[in-house]
Amino acid sequence: MLKILSSITLCHVFLTKSVKASNEKRLFYESGDQLSIICNFDGVYLDLRRVDENGRENTLLTITQNPFIVEEGWNIDKKTETTYVTIYIRPEIKLTSFGEIEIQEGSKARIATCSAENSNPAAEIQWRDRNGKIFEGKVENRSTAENGLSSVKNTLEVDASKSLLGASFECVVLHRSKAVSGAHSGQFSPALKITWKPTRPVISEIAPLLEDGEESADKKSFECSSSGSPEVDFSWRLFNPNKTAVDTSHWKVTGNRISTENVKLSDSGLNIECIAQNSLGRASSITLLEISTSWLALISSSRITMVVILIVSLTLLLCLTILLFRCAKNHRTVVYKTGTQAAAGKEAQV
Repeated sequence: MLKILSSITLCHVFLTKSVKASNEKRLFYESGDQLSIICNFDGVYLDLRRVDENGRENTLLTITQNPFIVEEGWNIDKKTETTYVTIYIRPEIKLTSFGEIEIQEGSKARIATCSAENSNPAAEIQWRDRNGKIFEGKVENRSTAENGLSSVKNTLEVDASKSLLGASFECVVLHRSKAVSGAHSGQFSPALKITWKPTRPVISEIAPLLEDGEESADKKSFECSSSGSPEVDFSWRLFNPNKTAVDTSHWKVTGNRISTENVKLSDSGLNIECIAQNSLGRASSITLLEISTSWLALISSSRITMVVILIVSLTLLLCLTILLFRCAKNHRTVVYKTGTQAAAGKEAQV
């Protein structure tokens, strides 16, 4: 006995899609009968499975050629067995990307929509990234028409974050637990532009550029870093909360850097604030500049060091000059006294 696993409604499904079936109103076919189903559309296939009197199933074959012809050669003459013919319809799949998307970090990003229509049984839709991670997405529409065909529409919706930049996804349509291949298959990269407020700036002291023999004690340079989209603009503010007026004319700002070639003692206690700003917001950080006023710190200054070296050099030169002068004077005195004594002795002998 041959049995079609469908009701007359499923037969009407085929009629609505221009399918001609001989004896379409008969649900049971005796051995030797012939069933011919002619389909004028893609996506239809038949599965044949046999169930014996004990309920054991045995899949015979799957027919995908068109037209489908069920003939006597399938050995269905045993009255204790029934051969079932199940008619399936693959879904019509459509993938729609939303194109270039600009969205702020933390918001919901709608990436693409995938639909699987007019299938029997109903299809399921998943989204997967390049690493195989599954995103269920948001089911926006799931319906079954009067003709028995099912449709589903699923939108990939994720939390917008910087990690999505460069990400790729794939719409996976499962029909009878198997992935259906087609034009929708394969990874696609959405054109995402994620925007976010500036991150908290990080201020770093950097070594100044020096020429040969140049000291670095008088130079200070700081660099500020922050990320944001749109691009971040940097500005600087110098202030001392303990002073009403601060001389900052010797500081120079160049983009995300601030520097001076002439650190002053008055700079001690100076608050150096970096401000990162874009159209979405701003963020700032402060670093404190401390300068030691001890004598060791003072002599480390290049100008004072030069003065000290000059004074020491002049002192040594003066001491050396005085020493040489005294040595020369003592030498003349000794010579003079020796010569005088010799003359006196000679005169006494006469």
